[in-house]
Amino acid sequence: MKKRTKTCDDIRTVVKTKQSLRRNKKSDMIDTRRIAKQKLETMGGVKRINTSKKRGGTNMYLDNDIVIDFPLPLSLQDDIKELDRDFSSGNDLHFALVLEIFEATAKQSYINGNITAEQLNLLFRRYGLR
Repeated sequence: MKKRTKTCDDIRTVVKTKQSLRRNKKSDMIDTRRIAKQKLETMGGVKRINTSKKRGGTNMYLDNDIVIDFPLPLSLQDDIKELDRDFSSGNDLHFALVLEIFEATAKQSYINGNITAEQLNLLFRRYGLR
C-alpha cells in the first residue's frame, strides 16, 4: 500500500507542476509585435505604407537603401520582382503572401549554400523581416 501511495503522490506532484507551468507560460510570453514595431520605428530609410483599414491596417516595408547587387537563384529573383511590384502598386494582401514564400525560399537557398548568411540578412532587412 505504501508504494502505491508514493506513486500517487508523485503523479499528483507532476500534474501540479505541469499545471503551474501552463499558467506561467502565458505570463512569460514575449510581445513580439511590440518588439517588431519598435525595431521598425528605429530603422532608418524604411518606407512605410499604411493601407486599407478594412484589413486591420496592414503594413508593407521596403528599404530601398539596401541594394541587392549579388547573384541570386531565379526563384528569389522572381519573388523580389513580385514583392517590388506589389509594394509599388499597394497590393498589401498579395505582398504578404509573396513575402512568406520569399522568406521560405531565401532560407532554403541559404541552407542549400546558394547564398551566404550576410546575403540572407540583407534580403531580410530589405523587406523588414529582420
